[in-house]
Amino acid sequence: MWFVKTFASLLLITTCSCLLAQSNTESELAALMKKMLLFIKSERTALVAGKTPKKTSVNFEGIVTAKPTEGKKLLPNHAEQSVKLIQTIKAYQFSNNLSDKKLQFNLVINTCLDCHKQVCPGPIEAIEKNLLQLNGQ
Repeated sequence: MWFVKTFASLLLITTCSCLLAQSNTESELAALMKKMLLFIKSERTALVAGKTPKKTSVNFEGIVTAKPTEGKKLLPNHAEQSVKLIQTIKAYQFSNNLSDKKLQFNLVINTCLDCHKQVCPGPIEAIEKNLLQLNGQ
């Protein structure tokens, strides 16, 4: 009897561990999106404080080829959307004055939203919270 209980306990622990490991495995695209959201939040904080954000070390160009979460589908024009996002981020990073940088930042956010409205709408609210109120809006 002791052997059966021990074996059943080990089997249960092993099964649960495997399920947890599978659920904690993150796709390339999901990991990159999390980095992108951290980047956006950090940039927003600096912009709201009137500071010029520092250069990021995150390589967003991987978004073009990053694999999505298993079972999720990408837009048919994912590559084009990704290239548009990368171009928008570069335009933001190369803007010189704070006013232009804020405008470009909102363009980055809106580019994210354009894609997420078509596929994977879960993070829309978290993304929208980062839009800046610009003068005249």
